[in-house]
Formats: sequence, C-alpha cells, structure tokens
Amino acid sequence: MKKIIALAIIIMFGTTTVTAKKKPQSIKPQFRIGQTANYEFIVTYDYRNSETDSVMRGYSDYNFGCNHSMRKFGMESGDTIMSRFSLKVLDASAYGYVMELRFLDFKQSSIKFEDDNEAALFNLTLSIFRKTPLNIMFSADLNQCMPIVNEELYNQIIDELISAYRKNRKLLGNKDEPKREELLEMFNDIDNTFLNSMLSYFIPGMDYFRSIYRQTFLPGTYTDGQMPDSLHKDNILYTQTAITAGDGSFTLQSTKEAYVHAQIGSSKDNVDTIMDVDSVDIDSLTTYDTYDYDSDSVVLDTAVLDTAVLDTAELDTAELDEDYDTAYIDSLENADLVPSTIRKSLKLDKDSWPVSQEETSIIYSKKGVWTDRKLLRRI
Repeated sequence: MKKIIALAIIIMFGTTTVTAKKKPQSIKPQFRIGQTANYEFIVTYDYRNSETDSVMRGYSDYNFGCNHSMRKFGMESGDTIMSRFSLKVLDASAYGYVMELRFLDFKQSSIKFEDDNEAALFNLTLSIFRKTPLNIMFSADLNQCMPIVNEELYNQIIDELISAYRKNRKLLGNKDEPKREELLEMFNDIDNTFLNSMLSYFIPGMDYFRSIYRQTFLPGTYTDGQMPDSLHKDNILYTQTAITAGDGSFTLQSTKEAYVHAQIGSSKDNVDTIMDVDSVDIDSLTTYDTYDYDSDSVVLDTAVLDTAVLDTAELDTAELDEDYDTAYIDSLENADLVPSTIRKSLKLDKDSWPVSQEETSIIYSKKGVWTDRKLLRRI
C-alpha cells in the first residue's frame, strides 16, 4: 500500500511539473511613479528585386499576411517611419497607470505635400504636439488606454493655433482670426476619436510599446511544429527562448518559419496564422499567468478606468486588421505559397520597461524579397 501511495504522489507531482512547464506567462508592467523613458520607433518596409538586387519603390501588389506595416501605416516599398516619444509615470496602482506622454519627433520618408500651405499645416501640427504634453490613462496590463482631455489642454492647443495664424494667415485660408471661445467650444464637441487618430499616426510606437505586454511566452527554450519546405508547405516551425536574469531583466527571442499566400488580398485566417509571432496554436498557450506586484502609489479611481469607457477610446489600431476578413480572390486555396520568416527579439530591464524590441518579417517571393522591420528602442 505504501508503494502505491508513493507511486501516486510521484505521478501527481510529475504531472504537475509537466503542466507547469507548458503554462504560458505574460509580461506584467511594474512601473513606479516618477520613472521616465524615451523611445524611438523605426519602421522600414521594402522590396528588393532578385535580378537587380535593388530596392523598388512604390506600393505592393500583394497583401501578404506578414506585410503588416504596409497596411497599418500606409507605407510603400522603400519607405521609413521614425517617431520618438517620452513617457513619465504620474500615478501607478493595481488598477492601472497615468503617464505623461510627450511627442518628440516624427519623420516619414515618402510623405508628400501638394503645396507649401499643406506642409506648413503639417509642421504646425508637429509643433503643437511637441509643446503640448498629454496625460494618458492605462489599464494595469496596458491593454487599454484613454487620453485625459481637459480645458487646460485645449487652451494650450488654441494658443498655438492663434499664434501660428497671426504669423501666417494662409494657414486658415486668409479667414478672420478664430475666436478663442469658438475654438474651445469646437474642441469640447469633438470626442477622442480625432485625438486618438492623431496619436496613432504621429506616435505609432505607443501601440507597439503596449503590444509588448500582450505577448505570451514559455520560460526557457521551446520548439513547436516542423520546418516547412516545398513539399510540406502546411508546416509551421516556431522556436522561442525566454530568459529572466538574476537582476530581473528579461530577454525573449522567437522565430516562425511558414509559407504565406502570394496573392492579392489575404484572409484573416492567414493573417492570424502567419502574422502573430507571439501566439503558438497549442492548448498550452490558451491561458495566461498573472502576477501580483507591490505599488506604493495613490490608487486610481476605478470608475475612471472602467473597461467600457476605455474600449471606446482605445489607441490600439490592431483592430484595423479586421478589414482583411474578406479575401479579394475567389479561391485562396489555389493561390501560390511562398516561404516567410518572422523573427522577434525583446529585452526588458528589471523594472519591466522595454530596452528594445525588434521584429523582422521576410517574405521570399518568386521575383524578390519583401522585408518589414520594426524597432522600438530606449534612447
């Protein structure tokens, strides 16, 4: 009887150990009041012709699952986007965070203006963003966020608009100087949709910063699937290594090898299967670990961070991918398949702030190579 009980205990603990190894973990923000971080986000997207070995400019004829930047940022081949921003933690609690967001810089290599006035308006927008810090509320997992808008913010923007108008009346089509009261009333009538759109365009690194904390991983080294080739195009090989150092810093590296449809248009199934490097289609990655952490900060009002409110003003533009639910071809099954590789490398400091995250998607088409790179790094 003792042997049977001992065997049962061994089996029980052995099973628990195996299950624990398969249980995925997620990255939990552990920011503290007063912490600040400056970031640079760079996106490059290009097509290199196999015959000439030159980068071809222009828009892609294809809508590969991996070509995320083309869809999300409206980029063309040979294009580069650079954005810099700063974050400062004003409040932190178990309910979430309030951070001051400062816009530092933005450049897009392919941007074109119809005339000097359009360029002046664009530069004015950049100037207003640089001079006007914005407070943002985040949920505890950073999955949702909402700008905190008040009259003080609007008055700062109005001051910049009126000052710019007095220097160059052409900005508003030589119209009369706008009245402060009318501008303030206009801003109060505008919901957060416009502001969110501006932030997503000029500070695209914010969405990428937040996406880091939606990733899941398995501690240590993990491999799933088999290497695809011309005879086994349905195979997907995923490898991942996640290491937490003694000082609490964290590194995560992953690679996904798969074939994608080389066709105009792409179904959401193909995008989900090939795009999302962070999610492996196995039962062990369907749940998330949660972590408790200490916070000495003031507790935020839970009513302000209500999920329903945040959902209506979320900055995340990942939902844009839903537009690609419908395939633009009659039979996706008959489309050509070409190999692709997606690599990701993430480094966090001991306080869970990103040091860098680099993601490269490469598609090897018949006539050339498509490369989509994203880099978020602390500066």
